[in-house]
Amino acid sequence: RQTAILSVFVKVTETLQLEVVVDVIGEGIEVERELLRVQGVVGENERQVNLKDEIFIDRPVKKILETVTDVKINRKDSKILDDKVIVEGVLCKQIFYVDECDDAVFEKSIKEKFTTFVDVPGAREGKGQTLDVDVKVEFVDHHLPDYPKWICGAFKADEFAPEDFPIDQTV
Repeated sequence: RQTAILSVFVKVTETLQLEVVVDVIGEGIEVERELLRVQGVVGENERQVNLKDEIFIDRPVKKILETVTDVKINRKDSKILDDKVIVEGVLCKQIFYVDECDDAVFEKSIKEKFTTFVDVPGAREGKGQTLDVDVKVEFVDHHLPDYPKWICGAFKADEFAPEDFPIDQTV
């Protein structure tokens, strides 16, 4: 089993057109104005997301050296609804590990889709608002299974079943 903890920050903005004073001219006081377009913040909020899944690696693992993570947001499928935002993305992980039997280093890439809701009061569907999303991976930790002493013999005889030894990963 693996657990991934993500921090999802969203900001909803909308384009505003404001009339601003650009010059004030003497005697009778003549005020010059221009229209200015700005992005006004409608609302923003943050939410932690906990993803759980099992990871299966094709060989017995002695230790995890490093996990490199990256989050890709699916901007097309993330959307603004009334007072909330749906965020869809993919957590990409590269796990570098040492093999239990040969002490060789290997890499396993995993892509995990996620969807979450973030409450943003004032957000309105179909009102031309813009969405900005920032996702950070907050924590990475691993718990390896306790392999029996005979595991290397089973692996070399092509009798190792990874699904019998899931890796517990906390991200």
